[in-house]
Amino acid sequence: MRPVQALTALAWVLVAVALSTSRGHFEWRALVLVSVATAAAAAAATLGPRRPPVAERAREGPIARRVLAGVLVAFCAWHVVVPPGIYVDPPRPWPFRALAVAALVVAGSYFLRLPERVARWRFPALAACFLAMAAMVVLASPLPAIDVWWFQQYAASLVVRGRNPYDVAYPNIYGSAAVYGPGMLVNGRVEVFPYPPLTFLLEAPVVAILGDCRFLLLALAAAAVAALRRLHRGEPLELAGLAFLFQPRSFFVVEQAWTEPLVAAGFAAAALAVVRWRETARGWVVAGLAGGLLLATKQYAPLLALPLALAAPSAGRGRAAGLAIAALSLTLLPFAVWNPRELWRDLAMAQVLQPFRWDALSWLVPVARALGKPASALWGFAAVGLVLAGTLRAGPSPAQAARVAGAAFLALVLFNKQAFCNYYWLGAFLLLAAFALAEREGDAAPPGNARAG
Repeated sequence: MRPVQALTALAWVLVAVALSTSRGHFEWRALVLVSVATAAAAAAATLGPRRPPVAERAREGPIARRVLAGVLVAFCAWHVVVPPGIYVDPPRPWPFRALAVAALVVAGSYFLRLPERVARWRFPALAACFLAMAAMVVLASPLPAIDVWWFQQYAASLVVRGRNPYDVAYPNIYGSAAVYGPGMLVNGRVEVFPYPPLTFLLEAPVVAILGDCRFLLLALAAAAVAALRRLHRGEPLELAGLAFLFQPRSFFVVEQAWTEPLVAAGFAAAALAVVRWRETARGWVVAGLAGGLLLATKQYAPLLALPLALAAPSAGRGRAAGLAIAALSLTLLPFAVWNPRELWRDLAMAQVLQPFRWDALSWLVPVARALGKPASALWGFAAVGLVLAGTLRAGPSPAQAARVAGAAFLALVLFNKQAFCNYYWLGAFLLLAAFALAEREGDAAPPGNARAG
């Protein structure tokens, strides 16, 4: 495995292992692991593209396949014995465990040489297994005690009835003001909806038909990995994508209804659009729309979109950026007209006013303990600036852009006042995307023959 690919894979595997020890809350071993992962991701982001000789790629393939197959088997075995969430009842439903055993058996078959007509069914079989297991978690945890789920469910039902989700008070399921910033609670109810409109606009039909927004989120997680699978048909990428889906806390992310699968799907769509544009010298419209979708997923999305924008062909980049901003504006404009003050407070000020979390998986926590007071969140932005200054260059390849996005995002989370499982899960996905894009570039024509503009 090439050094850049080895570092990229190592980084996201370390993130997955760290989350298995802590569920994304502060714990020293987990903090050390995610710190090493971030350093590895930053190191990978500094390495330039290199297309190895055919003979070298032939030697690397079997090694990468065995290593990644081992990771996949270990992650599948985890789900046989460890509960998938914290509100699942019973903690280990027997159908979930049965499917985990089946996934373990199929994963183990990657160590065997099977006929092509049999081997090609392993990826869809394991992807279907993941979807079924995730659906079981949703059904076995119908009322998770986390405000994220209640916000999305309520907002999706409101918009169907013609109500503005940003102009409504939500129940405070914790009965405490500890997790909310000043002014966010009024008469014991939460006065903000902290997610962009795209979240409830996509979830509304799913909630209306299936009754739970998490069915959309689990489908988006699988779709994001399947989209990356289209970049390259080699087994290393196939195994990496499956290992990401079956990493120890993937089902926990689904249970908690965190919206990062939506961001992952948006990033995958934007990355694929940029790749197509570079290889065919056309496609700025699709890239612009995909970029707008990514920007509309969450407030931190511009950090992920910036490297991809620089990887786009220079001819038409401005038009694509304008289209992306227009697409983002279309999702925001109706609610800005409806109640501009509420939209600004919910999407911007609420993020600034969020309190320091003493249980975050962040270096700010031990600093705050030493100081006896919360540490400044500006350290996270300083960390992002350092990573971008050291890794971001004009005209990066899509793989390099994804590596930069992954390293910068992990640096932001590592020094953030609110750093939890969902953010690290997304950081791991960005590194998976970088791995996938590099696999494609490794087999692509040399730069001199490329058609990208």
